[in-house]
Amino acid sequence: MQMSNSKFEDLKNYIINKNVLITSHNLVDIDGLVSCFVLKFFLKLLSGKGKTIIYLPDLSKTTRKFLKRITKKFPQLEFPYVKEINISNYDVILILDTNNLAQMNLDVLESKIPFIFIVSP
Repeated sequence: MQMSNSKFEDLKNYIINKNVLITSHNLVDIDGLVSCFVLKFFLKLLSGKGKTIIYLPDLSKTTRKFLKRITKKFPQLEFPYVKEINISNYDVILILDTNNLAQMNLDVLESKIPFIFIVSP
Protein backbone atom coordinates (compact mmCIF):
# COMPACT_ATOMS: atom_id res chain seq x y z
CA MET A 1 0.00 0.00 0.00
CA GLN A 2 1.44 3.34 -1.02
CA MET A 3 1.13 6.54 0.95
CA SER A 4 -1.33 8.77 -0.87
CA ASN A 5 -0.20 12.22 -1.91
CA SER A 6 -2.48 13.78 0.68
CA LYS A 7 -0.92 11.73 3.53
CA PHE A 8 2.54 12.57 2.26
CA GLU A 9 1.63 16.25 2.09
CA ASP A 10 0.21 16.05 5.62
CA LEU A 11 3.46 14.57 6.93
CA LYS A 12 5.54 17.10 5.01
CA ASN A 13 3.50 20.00 6.37
CA TYR A 14 3.65 18.58 9.88
CA ILE A 15 7.45 18.27 10.03
CA ILE A 16 8.42 21.47 8.22
CA ASN A 17 10.77 23.53 10.40
CA LYS A 18 10.61 20.96 13.21
CA ASN A 19 13.44 19.08 14.89
CA VAL A 20 12.90 15.47 13.92
CA LEU A 21 14.34 12.40 15.61
CA ILE A 22 14.44 9.23 13.50
CA THR A 23 14.90 5.92 15.27
CA SER A 24 14.23 2.20 15.07
CA HIS A 25 14.07 -0.87 17.30
CA ASN A 26 16.83 -2.19 19.57
CA LEU A 27 19.70 -3.99 17.84
CA VAL A 28 18.97 -2.29 14.54
CA ASP A 29 19.15 -4.60 11.55
CA ILE A 30 20.28 -3.59 8.06
CA ASP A 31 16.82 -2.70 6.75
CA GLY A 32 16.15 -0.52 9.80
CA LEU A 33 19.50 1.24 9.36
CA VAL A 34 19.02 1.87 5.66
CA SER A 35 15.41 2.99 6.20
CA CYS A 36 16.55 5.60 8.72
CA PHE A 37 19.20 7.04 6.41
CA VAL A 38 16.95 7.09 3.33
CA LEU A 39 14.21 8.84 5.29
CA LYS A 40 16.71 11.35 6.68
CA PHE A 41 17.91 12.11 3.14
CA PHE A 42 14.38 12.93 2.00
CA LEU A 43 13.48 14.85 5.13
CA LYS A 44 16.50 17.10 4.67
CA LEU A 45 14.87 18.16 1.41
CA LEU A 46 11.57 18.88 3.17
CA SER A 47 12.28 19.90 6.73
CA GLY A 48 13.12 23.57 6.21
CA LYS A 49 14.99 25.03 9.16
CA GLY A 50 14.51 22.02 11.43
CA LYS A 51 17.23 19.51 12.16
CA THR A 52 16.98 15.78 11.65
CA ILE A 53 19.00 13.33 13.75
CA ILE A 54 19.17 9.54 13.68
CA TYR A 55 19.27 7.79 17.05
CA LEU A 56 20.39 4.15 17.03
CA PRO A 57 21.36 2.93 20.50
CA ASP A 58 22.81 -0.37 19.28
CA LEU A 59 23.33 -2.18 16.00
CA SER A 60 23.07 -5.89 15.36
CA LYS A 61 26.30 -7.76 14.68
CA THR A 62 25.32 -8.15 11.02
CA THR A 63 24.60 -4.43 10.71
CA ARG A 64 27.97 -3.51 12.23
CA LYS A 65 29.70 -5.81 9.71
CA PHE A 66 27.68 -4.27 6.88
CA LEU A 67 28.67 -0.73 7.91
CA LYS A 68 32.32 -1.72 8.15
CA ARG A 69 32.28 -3.30 4.67
CA ILE A 70 30.32 -0.53 2.96
CA THR A 71 32.42 2.30 4.42
CA LYS A 72 35.61 0.44 3.49
CA LYS A 73 34.44 0.02 -0.09
CA PHE A 74 32.93 3.53 -0.31
CA PRO A 75 34.88 5.72 2.13
CA GLN A 76 33.07 8.87 0.98
CA LEU A 77 29.77 7.54 2.37
CA GLU A 78 28.91 8.64 5.87
CA PHE A 79 26.35 7.16 8.23
CA PRO A 80 26.16 9.65 11.11
CA TYR A 81 23.95 8.68 14.03
CA VAL A 82 23.95 9.15 17.77
CA LYS A 83 23.87 6.45 20.46
CA GLU A 84 22.57 8.70 23.22
CA ILE A 85 19.86 11.32 22.97
CA ASN A 86 17.83 13.81 24.95
CA ILE A 87 14.48 13.49 23.23
CA SER A 88 13.18 16.68 24.80
CA ASN A 89 15.19 18.56 22.14
CA TYR A 90 12.93 17.24 19.39
CA ASP A 91 9.46 18.13 18.17
CA VAL A 92 8.51 14.77 16.69
CA ILE A 93 9.87 11.22 16.67
CA LEU A 94 9.62 9.03 13.56
CA ILE A 95 9.91 5.33 14.37
CA LEU A 96 10.87 2.94 11.57
CA ASP A 97 10.99 -0.82 11.14
CA THR A 98 8.90 -1.61 14.21
CA ASN A 99 5.37 -1.06 15.45
CA ASN A 100 6.08 -1.96 19.06
CA LEU A 101 7.35 0.51 21.66
CA ALA A 102 8.58 -2.38 23.82
CA GLN A 103 11.29 -3.04 21.19
CA MET A 104 12.82 0.41 21.73
CA ASN A 105 15.21 2.13 24.12
CA LEU A 106 13.12 5.31 24.26
CA ASP A 107 10.30 6.06 26.64
CA VAL A 108 8.27 8.10 24.18
CA LEU A 109 5.03 7.76 26.11
CA GLU A 110 6.47 9.58 29.11
CA SER A 111 7.97 12.35 26.98
CA LYS A 112 4.67 13.58 25.50
CA ILE A 113 6.49 14.26 22.24
CA PRO A 114 4.40 13.18 19.25
CA PHE A 115 5.64 10.00 17.60
CA ILE A 116 4.75 8.44 14.28
CA PHE A 117 5.31 4.83 13.28
CA ILE A 118 6.36 4.39 9.66
CA VAL A 119 6.00 0.73 8.74
CA SER A 120 5.87 -1.18 5.50
CA PRO A 121 2.61 -2.90 4.65
